[in-house]
Amino acid sequence: DTPKAPAVLLTPLQKLQQDLSWGVLAMNTNKSTYAPGEAMLFGFGVLDPQGRTVCDAKLTLTITVPSEGKEYKLSTDDRQIASSGQCRLISVTNLPDYTALFRAKETEETYLLRLEAETAYGKRIVEENVRIASSQPFEIVRTSVPTRIYPGGQYLMRFTVLAKQTFRGEVQEEIPASFTVGSVSNGGRVESLFAEPKQTLVWPVSLQSGQTMTFSYTVTFPPESPEAYLLGPIRLSSQDGKSVYQEFKPWQIAADAYLK
Repeated sequence: DTPKAPAVLLTPLQKLQQDLSWGVLAMNTNKSTYAPGEAMLFGFGVLDPQGRTVCDAKLTLTITVPSEGKEYKLSTDDRQIASSGQCRLISVTNLPDYTALFRAKETEETYLLRLEAETAYGKRIVEENVRIASSQPFEIVRTSVPTRIYPGGQYLMRFTVLAKQTFRGEVQEEIPASFTVGSVSNGGRVESLFAEPKQTLVWPVSLQSGQTMTFSYTVTFPPESPEAYLLGPIRLSSQDGKSVYQEFKPWQIAADAYLK
């Protein structure tokens, strides 16, 4: 019999808590908040219990749109979820192994995203939310961040912030303390405290309304697999330390098998 699919509900922890006896399932969108009618870009990654990349998983994404009382389904069976062509056992790439597109409806609301993956080890389900909203003061887009990584490689993490109002303060992202950070763009720095499970990338910025700025850093992941992590959410804080804006949800990363 096919094992029962346990639902893994995401919580804002730096390390994504999953039952690794099945493997790891990761789901991301390039933005956490979309404008009505905007195209939503999804990326998925699947690992088996040994941390090996699964390139033939059966995936089904269910998007619940409350205003319509309707569910939309995208799947590998109907080819609305497609392979990116980068899926292989050992590969260093920022492209997700599987991708999908969905156009947001015109109503401002929050969608439930439910991703089910079926492999030789049974089924796994993860759920999270994405927000549809207009008139946001900032727009954060993750333009180059991996969903599935190989621990032996170095990765460039990049995102953009579009300010729709004048802002002076800091852009910040929390990442696990076990990550080794290399270069940091735009005069950014890394802040950490001894024995803390996290470290924070900090960029002092001054943005004019309508201005877009790109932020990046390089990172090497610890030799642990299978493993799953959360990054962020990216946040903007004023000069006196008050939170001004942040992503609606964090970014998920699945750590591939590490071959010594």
